[in-house]
Formats: sequence, C-alpha cells, structure tokens
Amino acid sequence: MIDRTHVHGAHPTPRETGRARALRTAALAALALLVAARALATDADDEVRKLAAFRESASLFDS
Repeated sequence: MIDRTHVHGAHPTPRETGRARALRTAALAALALLVAARALATDADDEVRKLAAFRESASLFDS
C-alpha cells in the first residue's frame, strides 16, 4: 500500500477519515464523562455540606 499522507495535496482515505471521526467521538465522549463526573462530585459535596449544616442546627436544638 502506498503511503500518501506525506504527499502534498493528498486526501485522506475513507478509512483514515473514519478513524479520525472515531477518535474525535471517543474524545468527546470522554470529555462528557469527565464533565458529568465533576458535576456529580460537586452536587455530592453540596449535599454533604447541607447535611452537616442540618445536623449542626439540629444539635443546637437538642441542647
């Protein structure tokens, strides 16, 4: 097979464009997972803070 990737003006083969599309899709999916994980972690931190504040306020009424 002739390597045409270094020839000036050469167009990528359909297989090469398919690989690029697959890599781009995988990268975007990974980024979306990271963003979702970050959002869940932030929500969990907020819930833990709210629970701690609630417990603290409840303990004030117990005294």
